[in-house]
Amino acid sequence: SKLTRQPGSAIKPILVYAPAIEYNLIAPATQILDEKTDFEGYSPSNFDDKYYGYVDARFSLAKSLNVPAVKIFNSVGIDKAKLFARRCGIRFSPEDNNLGLALGGFTHGLSIDELAASYVPLSRGGFYKKPRLIKKIIDSRGKVVYEDTENPVQVMREDTAYLVSHMLKDSITCGTASKLGSLPYPLHSKTGTVGSSSHNTDAFNITYSSRHTFAVWMGSKNLDLNVTGGSYPTIMVRDIIKSCYGNDCPPEIPMPQSVVECELDSENLKQNHTLKLATELTPEKFIKKELFSVH
Repeated sequence: SKLTRQPGSAIKPILVYAPAIEYNLIAPATQILDEKTDFEGYSPSNFDDKYYGYVDARFSLAKSLNVPAVKIFNSVGIDKAKLFARRCGIRFSPEDNNLGLALGGFTHGLSIDELAASYVPLSRGGFYKKPRLIKKIIDSRGKVVYEDTENPVQVMREDTAYLVSHMLKDSITCGTASKLGSLPYPLHSKTGTVGSSSHNTDAFNITYSSRHTFAVWMGSKNLDLNVTGGSYPTIMVRDIIKSCYGNDCPPEIPMPQSVVECELDSENLKQNHTLKLATELTPEKFIKKELFSVH
């Protein structure tokens, strides 16, 4: 049997943000109030108990904020979010029916290959295929004894995959995966950490390009608190990618026609926390560009 562990925040792109975009509940620019919140007795905390007030979904994912993730997950609905994640290969226990799932609080957890495979649709236009170790077996006479002929299945819209990927760039530029910032390749990353106030137990980094998905897990009953997804797992992923690509840079994930860039009024965002298009009268310093689905 495969080793399964709680995925922590590494599950957020697949269980929280992708379904919320797929079901047209949020865009990367959607404003969410990040403050200590009680969800009928469940009161999640952000890392270091730090809260930012109104933030957009993009920032919330990059910084891996917990309260906005639970709010979004609650809006999608536990059953709908799980149905979406199941299509991406995520398995749940019958007991997995609470809001803590948004933060990776699974009863039995996931294997590292399940978790990594669930990210593949984000770089493949929304198509999922169960990973296989063997593509083909040919015998000594040249006869094909086995071939993996399973076709990829579309599990999310292409614009959903692209928008989540675009948001996961920010994990590297200004978020929890900043240790990848020195690499010259177009990458998308998410970290995850599981633990308590005294020690951690699991640390993840999942990073992908248009060509490959890389996943590193570190775990122990008693990891030091400085071992987080953004520390050693991210450093290891960085070194693996560097040796894998060298001077060969993978191409960007192409932006689909179902995604459009709009100019927003950033002053309205700040004052009213709503999305409003800039007009020709909007001063340039108050124009903020952001991506949206068109379908």
